Amino acid sequence: MIQKYNAESSLVTEHVTPFISFSAFENFDCIRAGFSTRLGGVSIDHLKSLNLGFQLEESRDNVLENYRRICDAIGISPRQLVLTRQTHETVVLQVGKKDCGKGIFRESDYASADSLITNEQGVALTVFGADCVPIIFFDPVKRVIATAHAGWRGTAGNIAGKAVESFVTNYGSNASDIIAVIGPSICPDCYEVSEDVAEKIIELFPDALTKEYGAGKNYKSSSILLKDRDKGKFQLNLWLANRINMINSGMLEENIHLCGLCTMCRQDLFYSHRGSNGKRGVTGGFIMLKEDGENVYGR
Repeated sequence: MIQKYNAESSLVTEHVTPFISFSAFENFDCIRAGFSTRLGGVSIDHLKSLNLGFQLEESRDNVLENYRRICDAIGISPRQLVLTRQTHETVVLQVGKKDCGKGIFRESDYASADSLITNEQGVALTVFGADCVPIIFFDPVKRVIATAHAGWRGTAGNIAGKAVESFVTNYGSNASDIIAVIGPSICPDCYEVSEDVAEKIIELFPDALTKEYGAGKNYKSSSILLKDRDKGKFQLNLWLANRINMINSGMLEENIHLCGLCTMCRQDLFYSHRGSNGKRGVTGGFIMLKEDGENVYGR
């Protein structure tokens, strides 16, 4: 069963554990992709029920069972996963089959990796969040995939643009071929920041308070990047900021898709750090290039 939320995203409920699918990827048989919700897992209390964070107050067995469930729903194996190591930096890490299992079944040997990229089949890339912006990339021409985690620091550091640069530099992609989906994350109406954060954004986008960037066909949110709410508080549009960064890196506007689901507005579906005052789990995005001749889940 599929419940459509908007033109860009749907909730797939065919399995015990539901997940969000993206219209932008639905016509590509060579990939498996999806984004978890907080539904369909075994976690309890404030982590209920599909927490994917090992660092939280939960048994490892519960988290592993949650991974098993979401991977089964999307059609990948937990053994194929490579987990990010999110530090709010802008490291884009090239990975391959040698890295499968890192962060979940064996220790990661990288100190920072808010973005992962590969062209190897059977390598499932991840990205995690509970308000921060997760971005999933796919170049259907060169068959390259990537993920990126963009909170305000990663956005200010242009991690999305650096991921695009890695496509071009390391895999010979044309930026105009790359497709990206901005996954469930905090919307501009909910994301309030302090004056010091606003000042950093204005350093990077000098016209952030005044310029109408143009919403674009996939964007129904505000076309102003930063709104002054008085008393030293501002509303920041991370969705738009990452879109600008991707366009400035050579991507086409029509290839940048917005899931349009807010983690804070939809705490029935997702975890929200702000909405729960930090008492929350972690959701994740996944993408994998299927292996040639794969029949069932590549396992």
